[in-house]
Amino acid sequence: MNKKKIIVYADLNCPFCYTLHERLISLGLLSQIDWRSIEHAPSIKYDTNDLHTHAELNSEVTQVREVAPEVNIIIPPARPNSNYAIEMTTQALEIDFHKALKFRTLVYRALWQDGLDFSDPDLIDKFRMEAGLPEIHVTDQTKEFIKTSYEEWDKGEFSRNIPALLTESGNKFLGLPSPEILQASLSSSKEENIDEGAFCYLKPKEKILIATNDDSLINDLSSSLDKDFQVEISQSGEWVYDSCLQANSPDLVLMDIHLEDVDGFLTCSKIKDNTESHNISVILFSTDKDSRQEVKAFDSGANDFIVMPNAKEVINARARVLLRLKRTTDLLEQFSRLDSLTEIPNRREFDRVLEKEWLRAKRENKAISLILLDVDHFKKYNDNYGHPDGDKCLKEIAQTLEQSIRRAHDTVARYGGEEFVIVLPDTDKEGAIRVAEQIRSNINSKAIPHEFSETDKVVTASQGIATIIPTAPFSPRNLIDSADVALYSAKNAGRNRYMINDINE
Repeated sequence: MNKKKIIVYADLNCPFCYTLHERLISLGLLSQIDWRSIEHAPSIKYDTNDLHTHAELNSEVTQVREVAPEVNIIIPPARPNSNYAIEMTTQALEIDFHKALKFRTLVYRALWQDGLDFSDPDLIDKFRMEAGLPEIHVTDQTKEFIKTSYEEWDKGEFSRNIPALLTESGNKFLGLPSPEILQASLSSSKEENIDEGAFCYLKPKEKILIATNDDSLINDLSSSLDKDFQVEISQSGEWVYDSCLQANSPDLVLMDIHLEDVDGFLTCSKIKDNTESHNISVILFSTDKDSRQEVKAFDSGANDFIVMPNAKEVINARARVLLRLKRTTDLLEQFSRLDSLTEIPNRREFDRVLEKEWLRAKRENKAISLILLDVDHFKKYNDNYGHPDGDKCLKEIAQTLEQSIRRAHDTVARYGGEEFVIVLPDTDKEGAIRVAEQIRSNINSKAIPHEFSETDKVVTASQGIATIIPTAPFSPRNLIDSADVALYSAKNAGRNRYMINDINE
C-alpha cells in the first residue's frame, strides 16, 4: 500500500465517500490518495423495503446534490453491505494499482449511478473482469490491513457516516472537501491559508448550542458535553434564534433563562413557534431554585428544565435523551413526506415544495416549470399483470424519474395513482423540455413489457409541461392546471410524448 499525501477513510455505501471519489477523479488526483476502505455499518443488508434506510438515503443524497451539483448521483433503492466489495477492491490494489482504481470506480458507480447491489459476488466479478484484473484471492494480510484501517477510523471518533481525511501535515478533515482544499492538500500550498468557505460543511457530531452570560457556567457545560458533541457558545438570545433558522442549525439548545438581550423564555417560545425550528430541542436552565420558573419554562415550550449547577453526568444524560427523541421525530417527519409505495415524496410534500419554490421564483422574478406525467394505459397493465406487478412497475418508474433529474432543488413526487409530478425551479420552457425528453428516453429504454398497451409493447408515459414566471394574479394552482391541460393534450395526440403550456405567453 503506497503512502500518499492524503489518507482517506471511506465506505463504498456512503454517498459522501462516493462523491469525494468522483471529485478526485475529475481533478485527476485519485492516484495520489491512500484510500482506506472501511465499513460505516457492518450489519447493513440490501433491503429495498426498509423505509428507515430509504429516508436516510434520501436526506444524504439531497445534501450531496446541494454541495456537489456536478456529481452524477441517484437515490438507490437500498444500501448494500460493503464487506465483500471492500475486501476485493483493497486486494486489487496489490495486484495492479491503476486497474484497481478503475475496479473501485465501477463498484462505486454501480450503486450510486445505477442502483445495483454490489454485495452480489457475480456483479463484483463482472467489474473485476471489466477492469482487466485477474482472479482475486483475498489474503490474511489484506484482511488485517482492512481491520487496522477500521480501528484507526474508529479511534478518530467520527460519529457520522462521512469520509475522514488525514493530510500529510496532520490536519483532519471531516465530510466532503471542496476541489480547492483537495488541490491545496496535494500541492505545496499551506492548508491553513485556505478560506474556511472552501469546505462543504457536514456535521461530524450532533451540535449543542450553549447560551449564557455566565463564564463559569460556560466552562462547566462545555466540559460536560464537548467530548461527545459539537459545542458552540452564544451570549445572545437573538443570535440563538437566528442560528436555529440556519441550514446548519443546532440539534439542541441549552439556554440560560437570564440572557441580557432576549431572555431564555422568549427565545424558546420563538424557536418553538417557528415551523422551521420547532423540532430543535431546548433545555432551559437557571441557578435559582424556583418552581415558578420551571413552570414558565415548560409553558414557553422547553423540552426540559435544569437547576444549575448540576452533575455533568446528569446534563449529558438529559441531552442524550432529547437528541434521541429528536432523531426519532426527524425520521417520522421524513416518513410522513414519503409515498409508502414508491418511496419518493408524496402529494403533501409536493404541495409544500411547490409553495416554497413558487414564492422563491416570484421573489427572484425567475421561471418555474412543472411536469405532470401519467403512465400510459396503466389500468390495463394492472388488470392483466396484476397489482403486485403494477406496484413494481410504479416503483421502477419513480426510480427512473429520480435518475432523470440532477439538480438539488428539482423534486420528483407521486401525484396520485399512476401520476407523477416534477418541480423544476429556475427552469424555463427549453430547460423543462430537455428534462421531459430525458424522462421519455429513460422510460422507453427500460423496456418494461406492456403487451396490452395501445401505444407500444412497452410501458410509456405522457407528459404535460407548464412554465411561468410567477406574477399576480397567478398562483401555484394555475401552474398545476396548465400542466394538466398539456398532459390531456399529450394523451389526445397519441401518448408517449409531451405537450407544453407557457402561461406567460
